[in-house]
Amino acid sequence: MSRRLEYSPGSGPHNYILTPICYLKTKALIDSGAARSCISEKFLQRLPVKFSHILNKPPAMLTSASGNDLKVLGTANLRVDIAGLHLFYDFVVIRDLSEACIIGIDFMEACQATIDIHNKTLSLFDGLAVTQLISKQDENRILRLAQPVKIPPRTEVIAPVYFGYKYQPQLSMTEEWPDLRNRLIATASCLVQPRDRRTVVRLLNLSNTPKYLRTGAAVGLITPVDPLDEHNARILHIAEKPKCMTHGQREAQQIFTMTSSDNNTNSNDAQQLSTQQKRDILQQRGINFDDCMLTTTDFATLIDLLYTWKHLFITDELELPPAVLPPVEIKLQDETPIRLRQFRC
Repeated sequence: MSRRLEYSPGSGPHNYILTPICYLKTKALIDSGAARSCISEKFLQRLPVKFSHILNKPPAMLTSASGNDLKVLGTANLRVDIAGLHLFYDFVVIRDLSEACIIGIDFMEACQATIDIHNKTLSLFDGLAVTQLISKQDENRILRLAQPVKIPPRTEVIAPVYFGYKYQPQLSMTEEWPDLRNRLIATASCLVQPRDRRTVVRLLNLSNTPKYLRTGAAVGLITPVDPLDEHNARILHIAEKPKCMTHGQREAQQIFTMTSSDNNTNSNDAQQLSTQQKRDILQQRGINFDDCMLTTTDFATLIDLLYTWKHLFITDELELPPAVLPPVEIKLQDETPIRLRQFRC
């Protein structure tokens, strides 16, 4: 089997992670081709640490990807926070390094790292900590909290967020931020129409303890949605419902419309189509009659029955009607709204 593959650059390679190094947030390059993890001298000068000018295990030679020798100044033991996991590691300090921080193969081997190219994630210690891989352009797509949020246990909140100024407000999809998984916080995926670099996200606390998120915390990604795409257009068309009806009324009307139209179509077609024509239509919906051992009369009866309810056999998940759930009453002690006290992080 042969298949032609093409590279789609999109927003560029996803080979960065957002991580605090000694409490200072930065973009670290994930480079499996780097033998040693490095940090630039300029970035180190911004950190409240000192580095040793004597290498315990000095490398024989450090060269860049272009083959030029790198100016090694020493090592620094730095704290790296990845998805809530606090790690201390010796980084080689290099003058005039092109990146603020490079996480090399030595760090990834020590942390038993796994890179998931398809899902764009980096996991450490067999999934103990998972973080999002981003590109240089993705920094403007990160959704950050516009104010501190307290999420009570087993509770869902709607929080205001903002994104980078280089991202153009348009019809978009909010996506989860893997770092929150380690804290048992889920971000809902939904369609949004942001304005002025602001929108909202739904956050769910899955734990039995309250969770606190400070202003500026990353909680998701925003991705543009092309409404002209055929698949997206079908989904958006199905999602459109009258605003004057309740959720239950919309679902009931849709199911009633589908059932009544199918029944009318079946009753009219049943009088016009032959058994062979009905069989061909059912076979297009995935029903196989090759091993059917029935008499001609029984087979025709079976075909009529299946054709009457052919709408129950679907070939596309978009044909599925919405589930009708019974209404649930949430009993409250009173109807007085509450306001949580603001806190500082």
